[in-house]
Amino acid sequence: MDMIVINCPYCGGRVERRANEYFANCSYCGRKVAFDDIKEEAELDLYRDRIVELQHNNSAFEFNRRQEEESRQKLRKWIKRRNITFTVMTLLHGLGFSIVGRVDEDSDMMVLGMTLLLAAWATLIAAVVLLPLAYPSYNYLTGENRPVNRFFLFLKLSAICIALCMLSILIGCIILAIFDLI
Repeated sequence: MDMIVINCPYCGGRVERRANEYFANCSYCGRKVAFDDIKEEAELDLYRDRIVELQHNNSAFEFNRRQEEESRQKLRKWIKRRNITFTVMTLLHGLGFSIVGRVDEDSDMMVLGMTLLLAAWATLIAAVVLLPLAYPSYNYLTGENRPVNRFFLFLKLSAICIALCMLSILIGCIILAIFDLI
């Protein structure tokens, strides 16, 4: 015969009953335990197990949510650094080109303009090399952390930097033409 073992609802002791019996006696407290009591206790144990499982899932969810938020913050900081770097590089390049295009070769301002251009290109090289290394590999669209192709990011940032330098030269030429300095 199949024996079913449960905990006594009165004392918590071990109660054994046969599968087809309605009552069982607790060997510890001596009380008769009815099947309905056993059923309720079994259901209560299932509910307790489910609560523990949900609490575990909730803590895992919170942990994943915190990790995702940290990853988003890292990406936001990276984007902010990238934008500041691009802005500084573009301004240095445009200002340096405007000064170089406006002054004579023997002028002290020519040295300033060339220094600004060199600083712009040094910023460009540093940005293209360092920014891909610092990329946090979090994707806003998918919400996933996954490895990024740093070489592709290097090429993409290089193209953006060169385009910004060309744009700053164009804007510098327009400014010089407007003020009739060319």
